[in-house]
Order: sequence, then C-alpha cells, then structure tokens
Amino acid sequence: MAEEGQKPKVDLNWDDEHVLPAVLSPDTEFVFRRMTEETLRAAAVRDSLRVLDVGCGRALDAAALSRGGGCLFGCDPSRIMLRKAREGLRKSGEKVELVGGLAEGLPFAGRTFHRVVCKEAIDHFASPDRALAEMCRVASPEGKVILSVANFESLSCFLA
Repeated sequence: MAEEGQKPKVDLNWDDEHVLPAVLSPDTEFVFRRMTEETLRAAAVRDSLRVLDVGCGRALDAAALSRGGGCLFGCDPSRIMLRKAREGLRKSGEKVELVGGLAEGLPFAGRTFHRVVCKEAIDHFASPDRALAEMCRVASPEGKVILSVANFESLSCFLA
C-alpha cells in the first residue's frame, strides 16, 4: 500500500507468468474451477447484453462469457496482460473488445453495461471501495455487478 498522502502505484506491466505454479494442487484447482463456473452462471450472458470484465487479465472469462452471445468488453491496466489477452482471443476467435484502464476509474460512460464481472481481482486493487463504486456507476439500472474472490481460509477449514 502507498504511504499516507501518496497515490498507490499500479504496475502497468504486470505479468502473471510466475504467479501460479505450473501444476495446481487439487484443492486449488477445485476452488478456481468452481469459482469460474459460479461466476459465469451468475452473469447469465445472453444475446444483446453488454458485459464488462474488470481486471480481465488474459480475458479467459470474457471469452467464455462471449459464447453466451453478449457484447463483451475486458478492461485491465497491464499492457502485458492485454497483449496476452489479444493473442489468446486471436487464437480462439472469440470477440472481446479490450481496453486499458484502472478499475478505480473505468473508461466507460455510466449505465453502459448489463453485467459487470470482476473475478479474482478486487482484492488486488489499490482502492477496492473506489473500484466497486466505478463498477456500480457503469452498470445499467437493471444490471448486475458480479464479484468473485477465492476464499482459501474457508476451504481449509472445510477440508480440515
């Protein structure tokens, strides 16, 4: 976190290359798989819905959501992750509009999206409160904001 009075620094070249091990433990894999399934289910994307994936990273979730027929946008501050997302989307053929930007200041007009999805990211933002306010700002009045965060503490208690 930043010192009081200083703006938090955002790594515009953040790379996920060395974040996760090559092979996940079965417990970790289970948590990530279920979180993704439930997030995609909650978004319930269908034709004509405009959807924003905040902190999209490689845009894997945005690509999966686009299969529901909506108009998908992904937003991430990292140039490296946006490049990786573009490469992946080019290979998959999924259509997702990628935009560089911070969750705390989303570069979209208010009330633009029917669904705003943020999976595995809000706990990494410099100002989660501001990011949530921004997600609510760009969501349409009848829209949904879907947040997902892995809770490994509850899993460890459950598995103990």
